[in-house]
Amino acid sequence: MELVKRTITGVLFVAVLVCCITYGPYSALTLFEVITILSISELIGLVNRYRNTTASKGWTASAAVPLVALVGTQGMVTVWYQGLFFILFLLLVMVIFIRELYMKKESPVLNLAVSSLAIVYIAIPFALLTRLAFLTDATGVEGYSFIIPLALFIFI
Repeated sequence: MELVKRTITGVLFVAVLVCCITYGPYSALTLFEVITILSISELIGLVNRYRNTTASKGWTASAAVPLVALVGTQGMVTVWYQGLFFILFLLLVMVIFIRELYMKKESPVLNLAVSSLAIVYIAIPFALLTRLAFLTDATGVEGYSFIIPLALFIFI
Protein backbone atom coordinates (compact mmCIF):
# COMPACT_ATOMS: atom_id res chain seq x y z
CA MET A 1 0.00 0.00 0.00
CA GLU A 2 2.89 2.33 0.78
CA LEU A 3 4.38 1.75 -2.68
CA VAL A 4 1.07 2.60 -4.35
CA LYS A 5 0.75 5.81 -2.34
CA ARG A 6 4.30 6.89 -3.21
CA THR A 7 3.78 6.04 -6.89
CA ILE A 8 0.58 8.08 -7.11
CA THR A 9 2.25 11.00 -5.34
CA GLY A 10 5.22 10.82 -7.72
CA VAL A 11 3.03 10.72 -10.80
CA LEU A 12 0.99 13.70 -9.58
CA PHE A 13 4.16 15.65 -8.76
CA VAL A 14 5.61 15.00 -12.22
CA ALA A 15 2.31 16.00 -13.85
CA VAL A 16 2.15 19.27 -11.89
CA LEU A 17 5.83 19.95 -12.60
CA VAL A 18 5.48 19.41 -16.36
CA CYS A 19 2.26 21.43 -16.55
CA CYS A 20 3.65 24.40 -14.62
CA ILE A 21 6.93 24.52 -16.54
CA THR A 22 5.24 24.29 -19.94
CA TYR A 23 2.39 26.70 -19.10
CA GLY A 24 4.53 29.77 -18.66
CA PRO A 25 7.15 31.66 -16.68
CA TYR A 26 4.91 32.80 -13.83
CA SER A 27 3.52 29.35 -13.16
CA ALA A 28 7.03 27.87 -13.21
CA LEU A 29 8.28 30.57 -10.85
CA THR A 30 5.36 29.97 -8.49
CA LEU A 31 5.97 26.23 -8.52
CA PHE A 32 9.65 26.65 -7.73
CA GLU A 33 8.81 29.13 -4.97
CA VAL A 34 6.49 26.56 -3.37
CA ILE A 35 9.05 23.77 -3.78
CA THR A 36 11.73 26.02 -2.24
CA ILE A 37 9.56 26.83 0.78
CA LEU A 38 8.64 23.18 1.36
CA SER A 39 12.23 21.99 0.88
CA ILE A 40 13.64 24.58 3.29
CA SER A 41 10.99 23.68 5.84
CA GLU A 42 11.83 19.99 5.51
CA LEU A 43 15.61 20.51 5.71
CA ILE A 44 15.49 22.80 8.73
CA GLY A 45 12.99 20.51 10.45
CA LEU A 46 15.30 17.52 10.00
CA VAL A 47 18.38 19.43 11.15
CA ASN A 48 16.51 20.85 14.15
CA ARG A 49 15.37 17.38 15.14
CA TYR A 50 18.69 15.56 14.81
CA ARG A 51 21.17 18.31 15.75
CA ASN A 52 19.13 19.95 18.55
CA THR A 53 19.11 23.36 16.90
CA THR A 54 16.28 25.87 16.83
CA ALA A 55 16.70 27.52 13.43
CA SER A 56 13.58 29.27 12.17
CA LYS A 57 11.84 27.62 9.21
CA GLY A 58 9.57 30.57 8.56
CA TRP A 59 12.18 33.32 8.48
CA THR A 60 14.54 31.31 6.34
CA ALA A 61 11.81 30.38 3.86
CA SER A 62 10.60 33.99 3.77
CA ALA A 63 14.15 35.11 2.91
CA ALA A 64 14.39 32.54 0.13
CA VAL A 65 11.20 33.69 -1.61
CA PRO A 66 12.54 37.10 -2.74
CA LEU A 67 15.85 35.48 -3.73
CA VAL A 68 14.11 33.06 -6.10
CA ALA A 69 11.90 35.90 -7.35
CA LEU A 70 14.94 38.14 -7.88
CA VAL A 71 16.77 35.66 -10.06
CA GLY A 72 13.68 34.12 -11.65
CA THR A 73 12.04 37.34 -12.81
CA GLN A 74 15.01 38.89 -14.60
CA GLY A 75 13.76 39.93 -17.99
CA MET A 76 10.09 39.72 -16.92
CA VAL A 77 9.82 42.74 -14.63
CA THR A 78 11.36 46.18 -14.47
CA VAL A 79 14.58 47.02 -12.70
CA TRP A 80 12.58 48.71 -9.94
CA TYR A 81 11.00 45.39 -8.97
CA GLN A 82 14.38 43.69 -9.13
CA GLY A 83 15.71 46.24 -6.66
CA LEU A 84 12.69 45.71 -4.46
CA PHE A 85 13.26 41.94 -4.38
CA PHE A 86 16.95 42.46 -3.59
CA ILE A 87 16.26 44.90 -0.74
CA LEU A 88 13.59 42.59 0.66
CA PHE A 89 16.01 39.65 0.55
CA LEU A 90 18.73 41.65 2.33
CA LEU A 91 16.30 42.88 4.99
CA LEU A 92 15.04 39.38 5.69
CA VAL A 93 18.58 38.00 5.92
CA MET A 94 19.43 40.81 8.36
CA VAL A 95 16.33 39.95 10.39
CA ILE A 96 17.48 36.31 10.56
CA PHE A 97 20.94 37.36 11.77
CA ILE A 98 19.65 39.87 14.32
CA ARG A 99 16.94 37.52 15.54
CA GLU A 100 19.32 34.61 16.04
CA LEU A 101 22.06 36.64 17.68
CA TYR A 102 19.85 38.53 20.14
CA MET A 103 17.43 35.80 21.12
CA LYS A 104 18.35 33.85 24.22
CA LYS A 105 18.98 30.57 22.45
CA GLU A 106 21.44 27.81 23.13
CA SER A 107 23.52 27.96 19.93
CA PRO A 108 22.80 31.03 17.78
CA VAL A 109 25.79 30.54 15.50
CA LEU A 110 24.73 26.99 14.68
CA ASN A 111 21.20 28.24 13.97
CA LEU A 112 22.66 30.86 11.60
CA ALA A 113 24.71 28.16 9.91
CA VAL A 114 21.61 26.01 9.38
CA SER A 115 19.65 28.96 7.96
CA SER A 116 22.53 29.92 5.67
CA LEU A 117 22.93 26.31 4.54
CA ALA A 118 19.26 26.13 3.60
CA ILE A 119 19.49 29.29 1.51
CA VAL A 120 22.70 28.22 -0.23
CA TYR A 121 21.80 24.54 -0.64
CA ILE A 122 18.14 24.91 -1.69
CA ALA A 123 17.14 28.47 -2.62
CA ILE A 124 20.06 29.36 -4.89
CA PRO A 125 19.80 26.20 -7.06
CA PHE A 126 16.04 26.67 -7.51
CA ALA A 127 16.58 30.34 -8.31
CA LEU A 128 19.14 29.45 -10.95
CA LEU A 129 16.84 26.74 -12.30
CA THR A 130 14.15 29.35 -12.94
CA ARG A 131 16.72 31.46 -14.75
CA LEU A 132 17.59 28.59 -17.12
CA ALA A 133 14.25 28.99 -18.86
CA PHE A 134 15.13 32.38 -20.33
CA LEU A 135 17.07 32.28 -23.57
CA THR A 136 18.39 35.14 -25.69
CA ASP A 137 17.98 34.75 -29.44
CA ALA A 138 20.23 36.14 -32.19
CA THR A 139 18.49 39.53 -32.14
CA GLY A 140 19.11 39.98 -28.43
CA VAL A 141 15.51 39.44 -27.36
CA GLU A 142 15.07 37.31 -24.27
CA GLY A 143 12.12 34.96 -24.03
CA TYR A 144 10.78 32.08 -21.99
CA SER A 145 11.53 28.56 -23.20
CA PHE A 146 10.51 25.55 -21.15
CA ILE A 147 12.83 23.16 -23.00
CA ILE A 148 15.95 23.45 -20.83
CA PRO A 149 14.32 23.14 -17.36
CA LEU A 150 12.16 20.30 -18.60
CA ALA A 151 15.16 18.55 -20.15
CA LEU A 152 17.04 18.93 -16.87
CA PHE A 153 14.26 17.13 -15.01
CA ILE A 154 14.03 14.46 -17.70
CA PHE A 155 17.77 13.75 -17.56
CA ILE A 156 17.78 13.58 -13.77
